[in-house]
Amino acid sequence: MRNLLLMLPGLVVGLTVHEYAHAMVARLLGDRYPESEGRCTLNPFAHLSPAGLLALFVLGFGWARPVTINPFNYRNPRRDVLLVSLAGPAVNIVLAGVAAIIAPLLTGSAFTLVVATGIINVILALINLLPIPPLDGSQIWSSLFPNLKLARNQTVAVVVVIALIVALRSGAIDRPLAFAVDRYVALIEWLQLAMNR
Repeated sequence: MRNLLLMLPGLVVGLTVHEYAHAMVARLLGDRYPESEGRCTLNPFAHLSPAGLLALFVLGFGWARPVTINPFNYRNPRRDVLLVSLAGPAVNIVLAGVAAIIAPLLTGSAFTLVVATGIINVILALINLLPIPPLDGSQIWSSLFPNLKLARNQTVAVVVVIALIVALRSGAIDRPLAFAVDRYVALIEWLQLAMNR
Protein backbone atom coordinates (compact mmCIF):
# COMPACT_ATOMS: atom_id res chain seq x y z
CA MET A 1 0.00 0.00 0.00
CA ARG A 2 2.88 2.38 0.82
CA ASN A 3 4.40 1.84 -2.65
CA LEU A 4 0.99 2.42 -4.23
CA LEU A 5 0.55 5.72 -2.41
CA LEU A 6 4.07 6.71 -3.45
CA MET A 7 3.21 6.04 -7.08
CA LEU A 8 -0.21 7.73 -6.95
CA PRO A 9 0.92 11.36 -7.59
CA GLY A 10 2.98 10.26 -10.60
CA LEU A 11 0.11 8.18 -11.92
CA VAL A 12 -2.35 11.07 -11.61
CA VAL A 13 0.09 13.38 -13.41
CA GLY A 14 0.92 10.78 -16.05
CA LEU A 15 -2.68 9.85 -16.84
CA THR A 16 -3.83 13.48 -16.84
CA VAL A 17 -1.13 14.74 -19.19
CA HIS A 18 -1.49 11.62 -21.36
CA GLU A 19 -5.19 12.26 -22.01
CA TYR A 20 -4.65 16.03 -22.28
CA ALA A 21 -2.07 15.40 -25.02
CA HIS A 22 -4.57 13.29 -26.99
CA ALA A 23 -7.21 16.03 -26.70
CA MET A 24 -4.89 18.90 -27.61
CA VAL A 25 -3.35 17.17 -30.63
CA ALA A 26 -6.86 16.28 -31.84
CA ARG A 27 -7.85 19.93 -31.47
CA LEU A 28 -4.74 21.15 -33.30
CA LEU A 29 -5.56 18.78 -36.17
CA GLY A 30 -9.10 20.10 -36.50
CA ASP A 31 -11.17 17.87 -34.23
CA ARG A 32 -12.98 20.01 -31.64
CA TYR A 33 -14.94 17.09 -30.19
CA PRO A 34 -12.56 16.46 -27.24
CA GLU A 35 -12.67 20.18 -26.45
CA SER A 36 -16.49 20.11 -26.43
CA GLU A 37 -16.26 17.33 -23.83
CA GLY A 38 -13.99 19.45 -21.63
CA ARG A 39 -10.88 17.35 -22.22
CA CYS A 40 -8.52 20.15 -23.31
CA THR A 41 -7.55 20.86 -19.71
CA LEU A 42 -4.91 19.79 -17.20
CA ASN A 43 -7.56 19.42 -14.51
CA PRO A 44 -7.19 15.77 -13.38
CA PHE A 45 -10.92 15.50 -12.62
CA ALA A 46 -11.68 15.92 -16.33
CA HIS A 47 -9.63 12.82 -17.16
CA LEU A 48 -9.54 10.43 -14.21
CA SER A 49 -11.97 7.55 -14.02
CA PRO A 50 -13.44 6.66 -10.59
CA ALA A 51 -13.54 2.99 -11.66
CA GLY A 52 -9.95 3.23 -12.89
CA LEU A 53 -8.75 4.69 -9.58
CA LEU A 54 -10.67 2.07 -7.60
CA ALA A 55 -9.11 -0.65 -9.76
CA LEU A 56 -5.69 0.80 -8.96
CA PHE A 57 -6.16 0.04 -5.27
CA VAL A 58 -7.92 -3.29 -5.80
CA LEU A 59 -5.99 -4.68 -8.79
CA GLY A 60 -2.83 -2.58 -8.76
CA PHE A 61 -3.67 -1.37 -12.29
CA GLY A 62 -5.69 1.74 -13.14
CA TRP A 63 -6.78 3.81 -16.10
CA ALA A 64 -8.19 7.19 -17.11
CA ARG A 65 -11.23 8.10 -19.21
CA PRO A 66 -10.21 7.70 -22.86
CA VAL A 67 -10.48 10.77 -25.09
CA THR A 68 -13.13 10.31 -27.79
CA ILE A 69 -12.22 11.65 -31.22
CA ASN A 70 -14.06 12.06 -34.53
CA PRO A 71 -11.77 10.98 -37.41
CA PHE A 72 -14.13 12.62 -39.93
CA ASN A 73 -12.88 16.00 -38.69
CA TYR A 74 -9.34 15.29 -39.90
CA ARG A 75 -7.89 16.33 -43.23
CA ASN A 76 -5.84 13.13 -43.38
CA PRO A 77 -7.62 10.64 -41.06
CA ARG A 78 -5.02 7.86 -41.14
CA ARG A 79 -2.10 10.19 -40.43
CA ASP A 80 -3.97 12.32 -37.90
CA VAL A 81 -5.37 9.37 -35.91
CA LEU A 82 -1.78 8.09 -35.71
CA LEU A 83 -0.53 11.48 -34.42
CA VAL A 84 -3.33 11.73 -31.83
CA SER A 85 -2.66 8.16 -30.66
CA LEU A 86 1.10 8.75 -30.41
CA ALA A 87 0.61 11.94 -28.38
CA GLY A 88 -0.22 10.11 -25.14
CA PRO A 89 2.78 7.74 -24.97
CA ALA A 90 5.06 10.49 -26.34
CA VAL A 91 4.16 12.91 -23.55
CA ASN A 92 4.72 10.15 -20.98
CA ILE A 93 8.23 9.66 -22.37
CA VAL A 94 8.83 13.43 -22.20
CA LEU A 95 7.64 13.49 -18.57
CA ALA A 96 9.95 10.59 -17.72
CA GLY A 97 12.82 12.49 -19.34
CA VAL A 98 12.06 15.67 -17.39
CA ALA A 99 11.85 13.65 -14.15
CA ALA A 100 15.24 12.05 -14.91
CA ILE A 101 16.83 15.49 -15.35
CA ILE A 102 15.22 16.98 -12.23
CA ALA A 103 15.69 14.00 -9.87
CA PRO A 104 19.50 14.31 -9.45
CA LEU A 105 19.00 17.90 -8.22
CA LEU A 106 16.79 16.70 -5.34
CA THR A 107 17.23 14.72 -2.14
CA GLY A 108 15.08 12.77 0.31
CA SER A 109 11.37 12.31 -0.30
CA ALA A 110 11.32 14.84 -3.16
CA PHE A 111 13.90 12.72 -5.02
CA THR A 112 11.90 9.54 -4.37
CA LEU A 113 8.65 11.14 -5.56
CA VAL A 114 10.16 12.47 -8.79
CA VAL A 115 11.86 9.14 -9.58
CA ALA A 116 8.55 7.33 -8.91
CA THR A 117 6.80 9.76 -11.28
CA GLY A 118 9.39 9.03 -13.95
CA ILE A 119 9.05 5.27 -13.51
CA ILE A 120 5.25 5.43 -13.73
CA ASN A 121 5.48 7.41 -16.97
CA VAL A 122 7.93 4.92 -18.49
CA ILE A 123 5.48 2.11 -17.67
CA LEU A 124 2.49 4.08 -19.02
CA ALA A 125 4.30 4.73 -22.30
CA LEU A 126 5.31 1.09 -22.75
CA ILE A 127 1.91 -0.37 -21.88
CA ASN A 128 0.12 2.07 -24.18
CA LEU A 129 2.34 1.02 -27.10
CA LEU A 130 1.04 -2.55 -26.90
CA PRO A 131 -1.17 -3.42 -29.92
CA ILE A 132 -4.14 -4.22 -27.69
CA PRO A 133 -7.53 -2.48 -27.96
CA PRO A 134 -8.43 -0.10 -26.40
CA LEU A 135 -4.81 0.90 -25.69
CA ASP A 136 -3.20 3.55 -27.91
CA GLY A 137 -0.99 0.91 -29.48
CA SER A 138 -3.97 -0.65 -31.27
CA GLN A 139 -4.53 2.62 -33.19
CA ILE A 140 -0.81 3.29 -33.64
CA TRP A 141 0.01 -0.09 -35.16
CA SER A 142 -3.22 -0.20 -37.21
CA SER A 143 -2.37 3.21 -38.69
CA LEU A 144 1.21 2.19 -39.48
CA PHE A 145 0.20 -1.21 -40.85
CA PRO A 146 -3.36 -1.02 -42.29
CA ASN A 147 -3.40 -4.76 -43.03
CA LEU A 148 -2.84 -5.59 -39.37
CA LYS A 149 -6.08 -7.02 -38.04
CA LEU A 150 -6.59 -5.97 -34.43
CA ALA A 151 -9.72 -6.89 -32.50
CA ARG A 152 -12.24 -4.05 -32.59
CA ASN A 153 -15.14 -5.95 -31.03
CA GLN A 154 -15.92 -4.36 -27.65
CA THR A 155 -16.36 -7.73 -25.89
CA VAL A 156 -13.04 -9.00 -27.23
CA ALA A 157 -11.37 -5.74 -26.14
CA VAL A 158 -12.69 -6.17 -22.59
CA VAL A 159 -11.42 -9.77 -22.48
CA VAL A 160 -8.01 -8.68 -23.76
CA VAL A 161 -7.76 -5.89 -21.16
CA ILE A 162 -8.68 -8.36 -18.40
CA ALA A 163 -5.96 -10.68 -19.72
CA LEU A 164 -3.51 -7.75 -19.60
CA ILE A 165 -4.45 -7.04 -15.98
CA VAL A 166 -3.97 -10.71 -15.10
CA ALA A 167 -0.59 -10.68 -16.86
CA LEU A 168 0.45 -7.61 -14.87
CA ARG A 169 -0.75 -9.05 -11.57
CA SER A 170 0.81 -12.47 -12.19
CA GLY A 171 4.19 -11.04 -13.15
CA ALA A 172 4.01 -12.44 -16.70
CA ILE A 173 5.26 -9.20 -18.24
CA ASP A 174 7.40 -8.08 -15.32
CA ARG A 175 10.68 -8.85 -17.07
CA PRO A 176 10.41 -6.37 -19.99
CA LEU A 177 8.93 -3.69 -17.71
CA ALA A 178 11.61 -4.31 -15.08
CA PHE A 179 14.30 -4.08 -17.77
CA ALA A 180 13.00 -0.68 -18.91
CA VAL A 181 12.70 0.58 -15.32
CA ASP A 182 16.22 -0.63 -14.49
CA ARG A 183 17.62 1.22 -17.51
CA TYR A 184 15.71 4.33 -16.47
CA VAL A 185 17.03 4.21 -12.91
CA ALA A 186 20.54 3.61 -14.27
CA LEU A 187 20.15 6.76 -16.39
CA ILE A 188 19.22 8.78 -13.29
CA GLU A 189 22.22 7.37 -11.39
CA TRP A 190 24.50 8.28 -14.30
CA LEU A 191 23.07 11.83 -14.35
CA GLN A 192 23.65 12.09 -10.59
CA LEU A 193 27.30 11.13 -11.03
CA ALA A 194 27.72 13.50 -13.98
CA MET A 195 26.22 16.44 -12.05
CA ASN A 196 28.34 15.77 -8.96
CA ARG A 197 31.65 15.86 -10.84
